[in-house]
Amino acid sequence: MARLLWSAFECSSLAGHLKEIKEKERLFNLGYKSGRGFFTALEENRIEKAHISEEVPMVVTIFSEGPSVDFKVGRVYSAAQEEALRDVVKSGERLNSEETQQLLARAKFNRQNCRLLGTPQ
Repeated sequence: MARLLWSAFECSSLAGHLKEIKEKERLFNLGYKSGRGFFTALEENRIEKAHISEEVPMVVTIFSEGPSVDFKVGRVYSAAQEEALRDVVKSGERLNSEETQQLLARAKFNRQNCRLLGTPQ
């Protein structure tokens, strides 16, 4: 659930940047549902510590504290959005043109197989 949470939120951010609104919403909802499930299970001690250290992305564990499940999920979304768009919006310190941003976002979206997330295999 934690990996799906992170990947879906990154992909949602990329879809939003590409102005693919339905895909952005689909991926956001997938990430939100996975995040709520993960953080609820974590709070209820249904996830073994060994599993957390082996399977959960480090960035998700960093944001696993807070007053509510939704707060934690929101923190992960913010971090995933920043990470997803980091090399899209800027190259080094230089802001990329809109055309370059679209090309980079599309390439990253495809490379991460975003359309496959949450679809039946």
